[in-house]
Amino acid sequence: MRIVDCKDQPGATLRLAVMKTSAPPVSVSRIGQTPAQPMPDDPITISIASDQAKSAEERIYLRWSTDLFLTSHLVEAEGSALSYTAIIPAQPKGLLILYTIITSTADLTASSTSGVIDSLILATTGVFNAMPPVLPSITAQPSDKTVGVGHTTTFSVKAVGTKPFRYQWKKNGTNIVGAIKAYYSTPPTTLEDNGALFSVIVSDRAGSVMSRSATLTVVP
Repeated sequence: MRIVDCKDQPGATLRLAVMKTSAPPVSVSRIGQTPAQPMPDDPITISIASDQAKSAEERIYLRWSTDLFLTSHLVEAEGSALSYTAIIPAQPKGLLILYTIITSTADLTASSTSGVIDSLILATTGVFNAMPPVLPSITAQPSDKTVGVGHTTTFSVKAVGTKPFRYQWKKNGTNIVGAIKAYYSTPPTTLEDNGALFSVIVSDRAGSVMSRSATLTVVP
């Protein structure tokens, strides 16, 4: 890479980065990651493939971020020929970890800002989520309830998946306004509530699942 100063007008200097390789730039792709569904504090190994052997000037980097690439971390991939790997260090629970794979002729290991990195990229992949969301699964369904007239009762659900969860309770298939927690407490019941069906939709970033319908029995 060389830097060329271009003076278009007095007092103005344009710095142009010119990157050259001894062969056509390689294209890179992600093969996969291990583990595929990492837990918090798991290091994540990214497997990378190139379409041809890279030139001596080229470097392959894993670029990862926890703040939507406002800042980035660059790890130079290790390997040879067409196969490489790079590791995202273990990260604490609750972080969104995104990554992409790039190539450059520049040493980017100390770079962190998009303004610097983006101008020096030769090739890049799409963006991947290191901790892909998991479709929710209900582990404890709402159970049937029996209650006397004028009393209240509570339906609840438990689920696993990718937090945070969103909940929407339904009565006889119609959304209950404001019933958006893992449990729903009824108002004081009447005989008209006898036989009513209560269910809940549990959602996360991967999708949603509907619970069974629990029956409310109201006795005089």
